[in-house]
Parts: sequence; structure tokens; C-alpha cells
Amino acid sequence: MVKLFIYGSLLSEDIQLRVIGRIIKRTQTLTTDSQFGIVCILHGYTRTKDLKIDNEYYWRLNVGNDDDIVKGLVIELTDDEIKKVDEYETDAYKRFNTIVQLDRNIESIYENVQVYMPKDFNPIH
Repeated sequence: MVKLFIYGSLLSEDIQLRVIGRIIKRTQTLTTDSQFGIVCILHGYTRTKDLKIDNEYYWRLNVGNDDDIVKGLVIELTDDEIKKVDEYETDAYKRFNTIVQLDRNIESIYENVQVYMPKDFNPIH
């Protein structure tokens, strides 16, 4: 299983269904059920829809200030599902390792995950 932070088009249920064949439900509760994506925060980045590929614009992450955040979901994917997402993201993106904060009011919980970034991206976090 791969834990993946999604922040752009993969948040769309239509795209989830088309790419991985299922819809991921949102929750703020820690769970081991892969049918749910846990709401989370990526610190130190901003999100813009300005990556142009074949005359279409796509979301990407940009290094921001320490107080910048991007909200998204952490989802768990099987090896077959992550291969499908790799194909969907094309060679314009590649997976990087990062840490996200699970969006819980009670305590701060951090999770190691992967995230798609433009292939020429140089993460500093």
C-alpha cells in the first residue's frame, strides 16, 4: 500500500472513479480502511493551477512560506492503483516523499506520505 497526498484533480470523485475505479470518502478520523481519505495539511507550500501541459492547466505545489498550507487528503492505494495514478499523472509529474499533518483539532499527528510534484521540482521540505 502507498500513502499518497492528493491536492488537485484527484480530489474529484469523477476522476477518482475514472483513474482508480473507486470513490474515496473523506474523514477526519484515523482509520485503516482504505475506502477513506484522511483530511490533512501540507505546510510550507501553496497550490496553483498554472502548470501547462498540452494546452491544459493543471494543479501544482509551489514552495511557500512557513505559514502557507495546502489542504488535501491522504489516501491509501494498492500497487495496482498507484500504477494507474502514475499513468494518469504522466511523465510531467513524479512522486516525492513528504510529511503532512492530519487535520485534527485534538492533537497534531504527522504522517509520511508521497505526493506528485512537477518532475523538475526541487523540494526543500
